[in-house]
Amino acid sequence: MRAEARQALRDRRALRLALADRHVVVHEAGGADSALLLVDALPRPTVKADAAEAQMLLRSELVQQPYEAFELRHGQSGLLLPGTVDAEQVKRLLTRLNRRLQVAGQGRHVLVFGAARASEAKRSPSSWLALADLRLQMRLSHLGLPPNGATARAQERRRTGRR
Repeated sequence: MRAEARQALRDRRALRLALADRHVVVHEAGGADSALLLVDALPRPTVKADAAEAQMLLRSELVQQPYEAFELRHGQSGLLLPGTVDAEQVKRLLTRLNRRLQVAGQGRHVLVFGAARASEAKRSPSSWLALADLRLQMRLSHLGLPPNGATARAQERRRTGRR
């Protein structure tokens, strides 16, 4: 458990550094745009399934992708898609991930995602990550799934003012 937590921490740091590098390339050097894709696998609301199994299946599929994958908090993963990536490429990637997740999980899981481009986040790399996370949370809400743990606690703090 501790090793997994340390690995997740290293991945989050690596993602922040990679986002900062790509953000500089896009906004200051005028390089090709990049996309950040946050993905999560959750049990379908109508099926009794294990969330840990869904996330394990997703991680095993992400390892096989040609893009660099980062493990984030609460089972989420991040994919940094460098260079100019169009909507069709992202759609094909998500379709392929979802199909493999459905086959491996026997249709008990759902893939949710949030995507953002570096060009959309003018301020900083953290705003790029926040935008992708916001879109992930909107998709969760649209599907009627509960928000993940980190965002749920942050929303509760904002609503009640409690720390």
